[in-house]
Amino acid sequence: MAPADNQTSGLFSKQAEIYARFRPRYPRELYDYLLSLVPARALAFDVATGNGQAADTLAQDFARVIASDISGDQIKNAKPNPKIEYRVEPAETLGAKDKSVDLVTVAQAAHWFDFKKFYPEVKRVLKPGGVIAIFGYGFFENFGIPSMDRVIEEFSMRELAPYWKPQVLTLWHAYSDIPFPFQELKAPRFSIQIEANLDELMGYFSTWSAVQLYKDQHGVDPTVRLRAQLVKEWGNSDARRTLEWKLALKVARI
Repeated sequence: MAPADNQTSGLFSKQAEIYARFRPRYPRELYDYLLSLVPARALAFDVATGNGQAADTLAQDFARVIASDISGDQIKNAKPNPKIEYRVEPAETLGAKDKSVDLVTVAQAAHWFDFKKFYPEVKRVLKPGGVIAIFGYGFFENFGIPSMDRVIEEFSMRELAPYWKPQVLTLWHAYSDIPFPFQELKAPRFSIQIEANLDELMGYFSTWSAVQLYKDQHGVDPTVRLRAQLVKEWGNSDARRTLEWKLALKVARI
């Protein structure tokens, strides 16, 4: 889930440990759907794997998984698995043989890619009938508590507005405006749901690239002030509330 270019990947290297702790996991139903499409389960390639979250799940069903990321720090925080071969390499250079891969996945990272270089690599490594799946999520659904929702919107859309990279907009638009030179399949809709306490929510906010840029420029963590604002509405900070993200998904069979 880390980006492909060296300049931006530094953001995710700094956040590697908290990324591994606080980013939500994708639903099992998503993987079951992808498994229903693939020609075989010999080899999956998870591109821009970040901390290996998707790769670890893929390893439950595939004989072998290659998981690459340009950030060595992200790879260091990935969960070891004998079925996963982790590599530090850019998304635009896939270290796999021609026509050898059953499934290529990109989780929460495609908006950072150079598509003109990435897609030819996808076409090269996928077997006939192989599947490419790009998925991710933007903001979670509102809590339905107006005062709390306003505080989060003010933080994410106004205070952090100067710190969001332009590429993130494509994810907010559910990948509707990225090139996808394949015959796209009509996929089911999926979502992520987790129960989180206040500190876990703050941990999630800390994984945002815009928060890291804010900290780099100002030397302070903006989530500290956000937590102080939210705690009044949250009540007991150990209380758990439901967070839900709608997934964007683009999938095709080659």
